[in-house]
Amino acid sequence: PGFELRLPRALLAAINEHLDTTVAVPVDIGAILVEQTSAARLMMTIAQILKHVDGTHPVRFLIAETETGYTLLAALWLARHYGIADRVEITPLFETASALEQGIRVLDDALRNPHWRQYLKRIGRLTVQFGYSDSGRYVGQLAASFWIERLRLRITELMVQNDLTGVELAIFDTHGESIGRVRDVVI
Repeated sequence: PGFELRLPRALLAAINEHLDTTVAVPVDIGAILVEQTSAARLMMTIAQILKHVDGTHPVRFLIAETETGYTLLAALWLARHYGIADRVEITPLFETASALEQGIRVLDDALRNPHWRQYLKRIGRLTVQFGYSDSGRYVGQLAASFWIERLRLRITELMVQNDLTGVELAIFDTHGESIGRVRDVVI
């Protein structure tokens, strides 16, 4: 609590430069097999799914334990690099105590970037996921519910501040093995 993770502006400026100059490259199964990084492999796999299985709907790319805006911008770079930025919904997951506390800074750092704002306007939606069960396990259900609600309200304020009022906000709440799941049970 009270710890703030702020990325150096130089790092955010560097990813912005890369986003300025990204060129899409073709992807094939062989490239996926030799790729060493899991994030790139996943994004390449999504490109293949959109190409060969179903390209009619966007794919949600969930990023677990999102704790910096740089992570969202790097995912956007990967999506652009593999030519699928308009067909993937980059979705941060906030569930740890740190992520819930810092979530607004994560989104603020991403929203300060013109590429991220343009991306959201182009796809028309910001998707965010909250992990109630894991949050409850980390900080307790009551505290987690408070932090999640606080973050929801701040996200809407940030969207207005960044001229994203025409962009849909889709919030997904997950419920796992905790008491928070009880409301989903019908007896």
